Amino acid sequence: MEIKKALVVGLGSIGIRHLTMFNTVFPGNIDIGVLRRKSEKPFKFIRHYFTNEGDALRWKPDIVIIASPSHTHGKYIKLFQDSHILLEKPAVTESKDLEYIASADKLIQVGYNYRYHPVFKELRQFIENNNIKKLSLYHSDYLPNWHPWEDHRNSDLARDGVGLTLCHGIDLLLEIFNDLKVEKVFKGFDKSLDVNAYSCMKAHANSGNTQISWEIRADEPDVNKFMFEVEDEKGKVCYFDMNNKLYTRNDTFVEQMKIFRRKIENLKDFSDNNKREFERAKRILDICQ
Repeated sequence: MEIKKALVVGLGSIGIRHLTMFNTVFPGNIDIGVLRRKSEKPFKFIRHYFTNEGDALRWKPDIVIIASPSHTHGKYIKLFQDSHILLEKPAVTESKDLEYIASADKLIQVGYNYRYHPVFKELRQFIENNNIKKLSLYHSDYLPNWHPWEDHRNSDLARDGVGLTLCHGIDLLLEIFNDLKVEKVFKGFDKSLDVNAYSCMKAHANSGNTQISWEIRADEPDVNKFMFEVEDEKGKVCYFDMNNKLYTRNDTFVEQMKIFRRKIENLKDFSDNNKREFERAKRILDICQ
């Protein structure tokens, strides 16, 4: 199909990042719209600003990028069911919203851009070529430092918990280990952050003979780390740094958007793709809630 209209729902930092992808991935004559709560129109290249959901719906966008607060994702998947959707992670925060992914006729793709990171490709190849004894994931990103211009107490993590908000690592583990079995999950709370949701998640799992663990945190001041540690059967330990400065994170968003476009253009039936997205969203929700 020819993609003529693209709508971005939400104009926070991630919504703005997606906007920058359009001219790179799509033809220059694509018509861009934004649906947001505020009435300001900060970018002149955007021809259509909507503050009313009905007006945005009547505009009939071909593709919709949902980059709104996570608890609103289900509402927008349902609202824009006649459009192809690229959905920021986490897909949904409530199990009742999973049905909108499962029943979609148009393409649904969840924005796990780290799947396209060169370091993840290296990690995956190493695991495929070796017998892995242990794998550990450590992901720490201090909540008040995420968006210093915002009150972190109103953030997605303050509602959802660190597991859902920083679920990239869990998604990557599920990409590698289809039969991942979670044994124990521990969730911790830090009163100093003044949020009700959990800010620390530790878990133990396995896949065959491989012991897997992860620790995901938003409560360590001045710590920013996203690392996999892998030990093979001979005791050799390798580290895979997802924050490696040699690679540009923006490139993963470009690749993600290119794949989104190719799926729209090449797939005749989206049911298998959407079934996989449903199953992954459900699995991550089950693990993190």
